[in-house]
Amino acid sequence: MCRFHCKKGLALAFLVTALLLLCVGCSELLPFGKVKIGGRYYDKDTTHFIVTQSDFADYQGLRQLAGLKVLDLSALRLSPSDYEAVASQIDGQVSVVWRVPLGEKRFLCTQEELVLTPEALGRLKDNAGYFTALRQVSVEEVCPLTEELAGTVEALRQAHPGLSVQLRSQVYGVDVSSETETLVLNGIRISDLAPLHLAVRVFPNIGTFEMCECGLPDETMAGLRQTYPDRTFTWIVVCGRYQLRTDALVFSTLVSVLGHELSEKEFAPIFRYCTELRALDLGHQMIADISEITNLKKMQVLILADNHITDISPLAELPDLHYLELFQNQIEDLSPIQKLTKLEDINFMYNYGIRNADVVLEMPQLKRVYLNGCGLKDSKKKAIKDAFIHFQMI
Repeated sequence: MCRFHCKKGLALAFLVTALLLLCVGCSELLPFGKVKIGGRYYDKDTTHFIVTQSDFADYQGLRQLAGLKVLDLSALRLSPSDYEAVASQIDGQVSVVWRVPLGEKRFLCTQEELVLTPEALGRLKDNAGYFTALRQVSVEEVCPLTEELAGTVEALRQAHPGLSVQLRSQVYGVDVSSETETLVLNGIRISDLAPLHLAVRVFPNIGTFEMCECGLPDETMAGLRQTYPDRTFTWIVVCGRYQLRTDALVFSTLVSVLGHELSEKEFAPIFRYCTELRALDLGHQMIADISEITNLKKMQVLILADNHITDISPLAELPDLHYLELFQNQIEDLSPIQKLTKLEDINFMYNYGIRNADVVLEMPQLKRVYLNGCGLKDSKKKAIKDAFIHFQMI
């Protein structure tokens, strides 16, 4: 009986010892509040996990860290494919920080500004998506203006809307930078427009291209205007002996002293391309057709006296016209001027065939009217004269 109890007690002692050893072993393998990742123990509430070992591979183990927010791999030299392989194993809510290779240098993917070489800029095009906070890219050297550069800059702006790309280059030998607003190319003979098209793509801040005496025909310059309506192109147009910049605000032929008056065909470049004009005097010429004057939408003062004009309907398309002088033409119908709500002064003297001069009575904004020599009946003369302070009737 005694021997039986001894054996029973010995067996129980062995069992208790085994349980104690097991508990001690479990305590060493998994301490309280810890998780085992990659052969090491980490706190369960770790939010920022830094990997420094290049042979670390237990990315699946990171799923044990329920509060993990940042996985820092900046100490490792990863290729984009290495990064993609790691990112595929990580919860999408975790931010992965790593150094993106661009040429010989690496840059933190969290950087807001990058200073690169031209070669690194080219590599950035394919890796721009890794820089989630990027706001500005600066190139420290002068970049050749090429199709590759333009494509790179466009791709970067597409990947990061609002991205500022700061760089320097040359256009037809003229220095240009991202801050350039007016590119002056005056006097440079241009035969190939490819550099200009590249400049538009690379340098969005260039709002004005001054291209006087560059050897390009009016039609080519007008084509640039049409292609890039948000840019201004300035050149010189030639009308007989007259020359005028297309950005001119005022122009007058004065009275011809050479005895060679010009027709609307010879003045066509002004009507078509000098769209900034506010005041224009083409009096004492041979102009008959003014249909193209509708291009001069900003016109305020217009003098076309002593010409051969019969139809003034195009004038209705000049909403800012304040002063209009058309004496000594062959005008009969004045009704188009009724649409000119800003018109204050009109001079239609010696247009002998005018048949509806009383339309001016329906224009209350008029201040001065000159209609002498138009063959008006006495009743109309009196009505108009009573309506205006400065009414001339001789």
